[in-house]
Amino acid sequence: MLRLRPSLNGASLCRRGFSRALSATLPTHEDHLHPPADGADSIDLSGTPVGAAVPFRGGAHGETHTVTNQARPLMDTNLYTGDKALVDAVSTYTQCGLQRYLPLENHGALLGSERMVKEGVLANTVLPTLKNYSPYGERLDEVEYHPSYHNFMEAGIDHGATRPRPELEGRGAHVVRASHMYMQNQIEAGHCCPLVMTHAAIPLFKSNALPDTVAKPWLERLLNGNYDPRNLPI
Repeated sequence: MLRLRPSLNGASLCRRGFSRALSATLPTHEDHLHPPADGADSIDLSGTPVGAAVPFRGGAHGETHTVTNQARPLMDTNLYTGDKALVDAVSTYTQCGLQRYLPLENHGALLGSERMVKEGVLANTVLPTLKNYSPYGERLDEVEYHPSYHNFMEAGIDHGATRPRPELEGRGAHVVRASHMYMQNQIEAGHCCPLVMTHAAIPLFKSNALPDTVAKPWLERLLNGNYDPRNLPI
C-alpha cells in the first residue's frame, strides 16, 4: 500500500513539488481493492521497482502491525513478594527479622491484581467533577470522584498506609507503614496525597498543641483504620 519514489533534493522542493511527493507515498483507492490473501504482517521491498505500489499485508482482524518492543501489562503480581529489595528492607529494618509479613503480602497481592490496575486507569481517566448545585437548585459545592478513587483510598487506609501498627510499636512500625505507602504509590499516585497528609496529621493531634476535646476525637478517627468516603463538615 506504500508507493516508493526516488528521494528528492531538499533544495528543489517547492510547495507543489513537496505535496506531490507526499501524495505519492499515500495508499490509493486501488491499493485497498486488492488486499493480499496470506495475511502476513510484512513488507518485502526486494525486487520492487521504484515507484511501484507495495501492499501492506494486514492481519485477519485489521491489525496494522505487530508490536514487539513493548512490555506486556504487569497484572496479577504481588507488589510485595515480587519486590526482593522491599522484602529485604522490611526484614532488615523492622528489628524483628520479618521474613514474611501477611499484612504486606495481602496488600501487595490486592494492589497488583488486574482489577486494581484497571481501577488506576479509571481513576485517571474519569476526572473529578465539581458539583455546584443539586438537581433541585440547592447549593452543594462538592467534588465528585469516581468510585475507583475511593477504592484506592479505602485500600490504603484499611491496610495500614496511614498509621503505624500498634503491634509493631518500637520494632519498625514506621518501616512497615512506609512499605504500605510505597506500594500504594506504584499503582496510582493521585490518591496518595491525602493518605500522606492523614499520616502527617497524627503527630499534631498527639501533641499538646490542641485541647483534648479537639484532638482526641480526631485522633481516634485517624487511627481506627476505617475509610469514610462521605463529604461531611468538619
